[in-house]
Amino acid sequence: MTTRQRQHPPAPERRRFAAPRELYRYVPVPPVGLDSEGYLCDDEMSQTDMHASAMIHACTALRAHFGAQAAVHVDIAMPYAEGDRSAIICPDVMVSLGSERSPANWKLWERAVPEFVLELLSPSNWRQDVGPKKDTYGFLGVQECWLFDGGRNWLDAPLEGYRLRRGAYERVKPDAKGRLLSRTLGLELRAVDQLVRFFHPRTGVCLQTHEDSLAERQAAMQEAVRLKQETERLKQEAERQKQEAERLEREALRQKQEAERRQRLVEEKDTRIAELEAQLGASRKAP
Repeated sequence: MTTRQRQHPPAPERRRFAAPRELYRYVPVPPVGLDSEGYLCDDEMSQTDMHASAMIHACTALRAHFGAQAAVHVDIAMPYAEGDRSAIICPDVMVSLGSERSPANWKLWERAVPEFVLELLSPSNWRQDVGPKKDTYGFLGVQECWLFDGGRNWLDAPLEGYRLRRGAYERVKPDAKGRLLSRTLGLELRAVDQLVRFFHPRTGVCLQTHEDSLAERQAAMQEAVRLKQETERLKQEAERQKQEAERLEREALRQKQEAERRQRLVEEKDTRIAELEAQLGASRKAP
């Protein structure tokens, strides 16, 4: 194997256990929204769109960053107890380093436990996310669980991270610079404009999604067109000013020539008057 070939970790041992009943279990969402207590819940379309947009943005940014070096999925079914079809958990966003993406689901008795999960809270699921679902991730061995509260309705902060230590989650504390760092991803997480954004800790550069790059290219093209139009406008203005300067120069020359002509007329008139006066004086002196 060459050094350029990616080395995959060995396949995990098949995990066979009976899942405790208190663990989180996936319940299919009916057509109508229900809150965590089973009452009718009106999840507005804007909230749904915001939730989906945040998930897709986080996933595409991480996929662009890790490429083939990690499996990054959105809302993938993760069965965690073989033979127990109700023992399923669905992370909003999950990352399994050194793994290949799955076309269907993520069976934990066949695949590695993901190192990172991100849950985006909503009115119908936030109690499950901050309680049983987070606890289940810890039981399964997920190293980091992050919770994003874009609406600032249920958490003290818009973004909270939890890191597994000795079998239990401890909240991630900001570092000396006030940053929330993911050790598993090697990235800084921030809540920005109802999205979870990822940054390189050393450079502070934000991870770009395909949409971000496309938007930047479009913005750059629009700016280039604007600069071209502005350059053309300035060129036309310079030409106009040049023509105006030439016109003023011609007008000044015309006025100078007119002044000289008038001066000559005055001088000729004075000369003629002098001649007439001389003739008149001579005629008076004649006998």
